[in-house]
Amino acid sequence: MIKFPKHIFTFEKISNSKTVNRRNIRFLINPEYLIKGEEIEKVLMNHMVECDDINKCVFCGFLRRIKDVQHIYVDNNNVIFDNISFVNDSRICFEAINPACNKKNYKRNSEEYLRLVYPDTWQDWIGKRKDQCKGRYTEEWFIEKYGKCLGLVKRKEYITKLKKASTKEGFIEKHGEKKGTEKWKHFISEISKKRDLAYFIDLYGDKDGPEKYKQFRETKSYTNSKQCYIDRYGEEIADSIIENKKPNGDKFIERYGDVKGKIKYKTYCQSKVITLENMIDKYGKYEGAKRFKDFSDKSSNTEENMISRHGKEEGKKRYKEYIKKLDGKCTLEWFITRYGEIEGTKKYETFCESSVYNLEVSIRKYGEIEGRKRYLDYIKKIGFSGKGYSLISQDLFWKLYNTLNRKTFKFAELNNEYIVMNGKTFFRLDFFDSSVDKCIEFNGDYWHAHPRFYKPEDYIYSQNMIAEDVWKKDKERICVLKENGIDTLVVWECEYKENTQHIVDKCLEFLET
Repeated sequence: MIKFPKHIFTFEKISNSKTVNRRNIRFLINPEYLIKGEEIEKVLMNHMVECDDINKCVFCGFLRRIKDVQHIYVDNNNVIFDNISFVNDSRICFEAINPACNKKNYKRNSEEYLRLVYPDTWQDWIGKRKDQCKGRYTEEWFIEKYGKCLGLVKRKEYITKLKKASTKEGFIEKHGEKKGTEKWKHFISEISKKRDLAYFIDLYGDKDGPEKYKQFRETKSYTNSKQCYIDRYGEEIADSIIENKKPNGDKFIERYGDVKGKIKYKTYCQSKVITLENMIDKYGKYEGAKRFKDFSDKSSNTEENMISRHGKEEGKKRYKEYIKKLDGKCTLEWFITRYGEIEGTKKYETFCESSVYNLEVSIRKYGEIEGRKRYLDYIKKIGFSGKGYSLISQDLFWKLYNTLNRKTFKFAELNNEYIVMNGKTFFRLDFFDSSVDKCIEFNGDYWHAHPRFYKPEDYIYSQNMIAEDVWKKDKERICVLKENGIDTLVVWECEYKENTQHIVDKCLEFLET
């Protein structure tokens, strides 16, 4: 039943027995309420007083597309449409009536969609859909449809298309380089969200969300487990399936060719390394960060971890044995004793290189973004454990700051020294102005072996090298700064002491030109 005010219609009496179809309803409405080209349902929607839910779209509440009305009558200055039939038997509106209908947000043929559209017969629809899909897209189905030769070709094309559909290559092939990359990133981020606890809490609420998430994790871990294959296929077949599923370089080369296969296998191996970025991609932001932290905490052989793994007594015993084993290990003598003098020396050098914490090690451990961030934090922390700078240099820099008063100045006692990354290493700049990309290096006479006081072959104990090598090192440093677009002025300690004002003026001129 739909109720309207009487004044929008042009007639006084309506026959109770007359059936009015959708087209004739337009002729019953007062012309001043009609809009040219407007759907009749939109007109009725704008003026109706009351409408039963069964006559509305279950998704947006708009009036469904009318086929005919069998009973129209007047009741207390209201016109009532009763016993209405609609063009579409399912309870959804027509596209032209409401293009903004949120039925697009529901996956068609999903249980949720069918429950709303066919509340009484949704189970029959699901059964019907399963029967239609049963046996489709198998090898036999393709052969039956296209014949043996063409069917096998079509089957192979279908499998290739399916494999590429959710890959970056597939998205680029379908949408182009730029749009495809964007769509693939969005697709990956949406998958990550759906693996996250926050997603389940948003979907099911604070009460049911954690429980649903727990069930999801348990189901997923079972699906990928050996026990799942044993339950389905038996132990013998399960072992062979798992063995075949294990990726190796030969399988990648066989599938993609020699060059591309090696690249893809290397990328695959990198994705399996336990880094924070990989964990977030795999499990979502919340769960990924939690799992990475748990892994980092548990993987260290501390006494606490040993006790949690093996119990109090056994854990303490194993920890003592572990410490005892470490005693005297990883020294040059230990490597030579174990591998011989030549091989042992090589292995010791390799071990020393891999043990040094540098940018490369940090990236390998934590991923590109997090690794760079952690390494930068690390060098900032270690840089000022001692002074690491001369007080006389700060005297010069404060004079420059008090004269120019620029907030872009960076030196040890103001905003900390500026850091320039150079591959695995880094440089700390004595003084840096980020507004003009200019640097002042204050060289101590002893630390940098001033040529006035030292000969090329003189040994500089603080640097553990001869003066000639110190000069070479300083020259290389200035070249690296130049490559990074930083102009450098070198000031010597003795020159500043001899003529302070001249050096200050020289530095001010350098910074202002």
